Amino acid sequence: MLAPSDRGLQFYWLGNRTWAAQANATCLIRPQGSGTWTQLWSLLNEGPGEEFQYRRRVVDVSTWLGDSVQFAFRVAGTNGADFAVDDLIIGDFVPFPVAPANDLCATAQVLPAGNFEFAGYTCSANNSLNPYHANSLSCTSDNLSGGDVFYRFNAAAGDTIDVNLAGDWQAALYLMTACDTAVTSCVAASQILEVSDTASVATLHHLFSSSGTYYLGVDGVGGECGDFHLTGRLRGPTTAVDDGPHDGAFPVLRVSPNPTTGAVLLSGRFPASGTKEGTITIFDAAGRRVWRGAVRANGGVFVAMWDRRLQDGSLAPSGTYLLRARFGSDADLTGRVTVLD
Repeated sequence: MLAPSDRGLQFYWLGNRTWAAQANATCLIRPQGSGTWTQLWSLLNEGPGEEFQYRRRVVDVSTWLGDSVQFAFRVAGTNGADFAVDDLIIGDFVPFPVAPANDLCATAQVLPAGNFEFAGYTCSANNSLNPYHANSLSCTSDNLSGGDVFYRFNAAAGDTIDVNLAGDWQAALYLMTACDTAVTSCVAASQILEVSDTASVATLHHLFSSSGTYYLGVDGVGGECGDFHLTGRLRGPTTAVDDGPHDGAFPVLRVSPNPTTGAVLLSGRFPASGTKEGTITIFDAAGRRVWRGAVRANGGVFVAMWDRRLQDGSLAPSGTYLLRARFGSDADLTGRVTVLD
């Protein structure tokens, strides 16, 4: 029976999205004794890339709270690729994907002058742009066809930007003079971030020869995607795009947007290598625990979502909430979020 806190089914899947049209894998649920299955997840809805690497997924099962249910994974079709699932857990997990706020050029996030630090993810982002072209126009040697997210900023002639991108997937950075056709507007790109046991780093350095608004894209090779940690510095007589208050650095636990009327992105980092399991706990103004969820950090970088739901599934009322992310003895990060109606 699904308890009130059992809002999500978490599992890790391994397969190949490219072949899902031939043999698709699905996750299904039904109340015990019912003959009708409801589809929770489909391999066809995943982005391409990261073939035969285990990827985490959390699906929403809150509709069936209080019911005794059965789950099933099915692969149907012919001439498809191998598929496997592992580590199935039911608990207080936040379902995803939720598209990143800076998924599109029109909603590119402001990159402030001086030092900056962001955490993000691309697996639920659209594949909007690709700077690769099989001729001299291309500023990257690889096809960057994954989901992408964007940052924008103003720079003056003589300014410089240095960016580091950490993650555990094949990611890259590229810099554009306009966020439209990346092939013709791309002016610089990083090397490809190769996958290793710990978070590796791709770097981009550029000296601006002319003033204007620029865009920085985070993308993946061959459709790959994942969580990332972006740090760097924009130096010189720069003026960031005026977009209101911005809390780009997170010395503790970063919350975006804040204040919020809906879901928020929680992110942070701490000195660590490999994979660390932790929890995020939310308390109300009186100190009462109102929500707890599991989180995983790769190379000390983590990203999670809170959908403004309390432990009982109701929406959190307006007010200020204390957030705490703990990874055993490795890290204990705190932050605050203001919820508005």
